[in-house]
Amino acid sequence: MLRCLKRSLHYPMRTTVPHSLENTGTRHTIHGVPEGQDARILAQKARVLAAQDRILIHVALDDTRIAILTELLAFFAPEAAVAAFPAWDCLPYDRISPGPETSAQRVSTLSLLLRWQKERERRPRILLTGVNAALQ
Repeated sequence: MLRCLKRSLHYPMRTTVPHSLENTGTRHTIHGVPEGQDARILAQKARVLAAQDRILIHVALDDTRIAILTELLAFFAPEAAVAAFPAWDCLPYDRISPGPETSAQRVSTLSLLLRWQKERERRPRILLTGVNAALQ
């Protein structure tokens, strides 16, 4: 599921987004972006990918950052569809089952991805997930 990223970009307090993000043929690792600007950059990249009917996947540090990004994306890209895919709230081989809320949100997000695949409308779509969810 995870593929090697071809390019790494560093943003030291920059206010404009480089034109290299508009190139949809490459994958990007974006780091060093001031908090708040990352949502603006994700919104711009999602708009570029929407023309090709592609989904932007962003791996955030944790669930707190996903919640903040969801709110910021509602401001920077109100037309975008945003989905969050949370990590399990228990360890593998743990005696405790995952919580019903987490299981329900994961299944809901997966079914939303299937609906996005069938949609005819081309609009920005962003899937937010955390490092733990990407590794599980």
